Amino acid sequence: MNVNKTAIGPRERWQNAAACRDTSGGSAYAEWFSEPDDVRESDAAREMRERAAKSLCRSCPVRRDCLVAALEEHDEHTIRGGLTVEERRALRRKVNRTAAEVAKAA
Repeated sequence: MNVNKTAIGPRERWQNAAACRDTSGGSAYAEWFSEPDDVRESDAAREMRERAAKSLCRSCPVRRDCLVAALEEHDEHTIRGGLTVEERRALRRKVNRTAAEVAKAA
């Protein structure tokens, strides 16, 4: 019997191991990683939200993979790989290399 299975690519494998993933495949902590769409966030609220997200990222086994993906995709909206959009921009300016090399330097 020949069973056709859908292949899981490398990206899906690391995403499934992410600390922010919940059992339904979404982000259990989505509100920590991006600004709310409908309200202006105070500086104090933003700092608290970013600290919480970065804390989770620090313990994540696939942090580097997430950061590489964010750099390759030019993500401009969320905290990924433990860095904010602004921090990733600064890192790119500082290190003019491929996304994997930039992530390694982080």
